[in-house]
Amino acid sequence: MSKMIFAMISDFYREVAGKEIHTGMVIAHQTFEDMLRWNPHFHAILLEGGFDEDGTFVYLPFSDLEKMTEYFRRSVLRFFTEKKLLTEQFSRNLLSWKHSGFSIDNSVRILDGRSRENLAQYLARPPISFEEDPL
Repeated sequence: MSKMIFAMISDFYREVAGKEIHTGMVIAHQTFEDMLRWNPHFHAILLEGGFDEDGTFVYLPFSDLEKMTEYFRRSVLRFFTEKKLLTEQFSRNLLSWKHSGFSIDNSVRILDGRSRENLAQYLARPPISFEEDPL
């Protein structure tokens, strides 16, 4: 699934930039949330943009999260339908839902070394630890 997320973000960036760009990211899968409830989701540290063929960084700020969320939603449903894990009819039904179950949150920004370290520790944390939360 991490490869799929990387491909979706790369494709989205290419579409927004109007040209081929190369980006980078770290993606971590988590299956739990607070109180160890089942909640499969992904966290990522990624560039807001990428480098074009000339080596110039193309800045693509996350400003239209609704558009990116819908792109992810349709990509995931297409993947499951192609793998015969969902029927076409069920996929269309899911697309008709007002609340899709997909969301993107970009509220955590890495602006300094401390922020980068805190976010990296959060991504790497185990579901259960006998130590206090470092954050």
